[in-house]
Amino acid sequence: HGRQEPATTELVERLESRMFGTPLTVPQFVRVELCTGRRGVPRSIPFAAEIQRPPMEESMFRRIAEALGESGDAVVTFDGFGDPLLHPRFDDFARIAIDAGVRSIRVRTELVVEPEVVDRLLAAPIDAVEIDLDAEHAATHRRMHGGHQFDRVRENLERLIAGRRPLDAGSAIPDEVPADGRLALPWIVPRMQRAIETIDELPEFFERWRRRLGTAVVDGPIRWPAGLGAAPDPLSPTRPPLRSDRLVAATRMTILSDGSVPVSETDPLVEDRVGRIGELPIRELWRQVVEARRDIDVETGAPPAPMRA
Repeated sequence: HGRQEPATTELVERLESRMFGTPLTVPQFVRVELCTGRRGVPRSIPFAAEIQRPPMEESMFRRIAEALGESGDAVVTFDGFGDPLLHPRFDDFARIAIDAGVRSIRVRTELVVEPEVVDRLLAAPIDAVEIDLDAEHAATHRRMHGGHQFDRVRENLERLIAGRRPLDAGSAIPDEVPADGRLALPWIVPRMQRAIETIDELPEFFERWRRRLGTAVVDGPIRWPAGLGAAPDPLSPTRPPLRSDRLVAATRMTILSDGSVPVSETDPLVEDRVGRIGELPIRELWRQVVEARRDIDVETGAPPAPMRA
């Protein structure tokens, strides 16, 4: 209406002020741990084998999905201290969430599963599959995940790529778009953790998957609290800006497979939780999570570090 438009940076500052000042009614992003089982021993989670919780039950997941679906703008990621594809009903849970009104489902996995599980993954309403591949060669994968599973994972990855559903089979793919990549679902995201074991393979990994799929992610090490005794990363520090941590703290909640809601995502034994699903409404659990993270930020100068960037 003839008024001068605010600068882009001012718009961002206004959005951040609103986001950090008043918590959303329900979190926009929710990490749901379906189980704690794994087929390997990932270097990124050194105490994963010690964490034992019961798999999430359908009744509990329905409560989560229905509460999040009411907002119409929630994204759920199946992720946690276990591999979600080892939950016997991960695909059913994805359908339950979408039917309830959840906007999108993502999965983060090591992909150490049987071929039929990959087929179930492809048939489910899942938009993105993030794969902790962490290697270009079998020896590196063994150091990062334990066992001799690299060939199996690569075969599953190729099966996943070949089985995606095109968004528009009649569309021409521009030359600059990777032929394998962007016009099909699920979106496939190979990931590598930057570590002393992977640093020499990182350029090759990144370039391979950037060209092949248009997606390749390099993660810094998880910033575990000092009290857990995790070995420090010997490489130079790689941390996101503080405002990135604050953005995650203000928009994302983690729900563990037993329904526990921890304040910090890097709290594997849930020493500090606000409650459980069923004890309080999700919006109240979320309000308490945000307040607890703000208190930590005021006291220490930073919110709890997220488990995933």
